[in-house]
Amino acid sequence: DGTKVLFERGRSSAIRKGYAGPQAAQLWLADLTTEPATLTRLDKDRERFQNVAAMAPMWGPDSQTYYFTSDPNGVFDLYEGKLSSEETRQVTNVGKDGSDDGVFAPVLSRNGSTFVVRRRFDLASCNPKSGELSPIALSAAGDGTSDAIERKRIEGASNVAFTDDGKQMAFVAGEDIYVMDRILKEPVRITFTPHDE
Repeated sequence: DGTKVLFERGRSSAIRKGYAGPQAAQLWLADLTTEPATLTRLDKDRERFQNVAAMAPMWGPDSQTYYFTSDPNGVFDLYEGKLSSEETRQVTNVGKDGSDDGVFAPVLSRNGSTFVVRRRFDLASCNPKSGELSPIALSAAGDGTSDAIERKRIEGASNVAFTDDGKQMAFVAGEDIYVMDRILKEPVRITFTPHDE
């Protein structure tokens, strides 16, 4: 409704997993209906200021629910909070698979029915009620790729060696080593170094 702003304050990095200390990002609410604005911290200090990060806050569609990422267990997960309560609910539990790769950069749909998050190098959708992640398959209709083929015309070879049956050979040509079946196949280059073999 434009009367309140959620923000994070602190200097901890999102890529610093499991950090607990006084520099952990804090979750704040600014009430703009008062002059000056009233600032309220939504997450509380832990014992001896061993705080964990509360980052990337965003509103739910009802303007009373908010979501954020935090890593109290060493893995960044999504959490849900209500302005009317100090309690929070863990939405995702991505560490249950034994991985320490959490969710990052969450975005909530306008109607509040779906999150899109980054996990590892992929995007996933997430239901805020169940917390289940579903991978999002992405594809691009760009230029096709193909394996590079290098064609060389090399005249001459040295250091030829044959197998005992004489059907296969290895040789040096053009500063690289090749192998081939002398009856059926083209030579196959097996070294790709910048120096002579």
